[in-house]
Amino acid sequence: MRAFLLSAIGVTCLAGCGTGTPANQSSEAFENRLNAAKLITEMSKRDDALAKLAGDCSDAGDVEYAKKAVQLITEMGARDNAYRVCALKLAAGGKREDAVGFARSITQMQLKDQTLADIAKDNTGQ
Repeated sequence: MRAFLLSAIGVTCLAGCGTGTPANQSSEAFENRLNAAKLITEMSKRDDALAKLAGDCSDAGDVEYAKKAVQLITEMGARDNAYRVCALKLAAGGKREDAVGFARSITQMQLKDQTLADIAKDNTGQ
């Protein structure tokens, strides 16, 4: 009986154990985080929060919320960097078509080309 309980606890912890890691967050959690980020009045802090959220969404494979978060970043360079991070994370997670879509949204040509090259070479760093 004791072995069974320990086994069940181990499986539960492997399944997430309430860690709050991005892969275990639901779309509802991402929606709540997005709403909180939108309320930040200082632009650079809001952009930082949105970039972090976009990366976490990409880690979890939630393309919809990653896209929503990145599109709200106001500073162009920060937005391009967030698109790159998301593209590489999505590619590493097997979502190559979505990764290419994110990479294509980068406005800086050199960064866009490097991101697409990294995806094409399977050089995502993950």
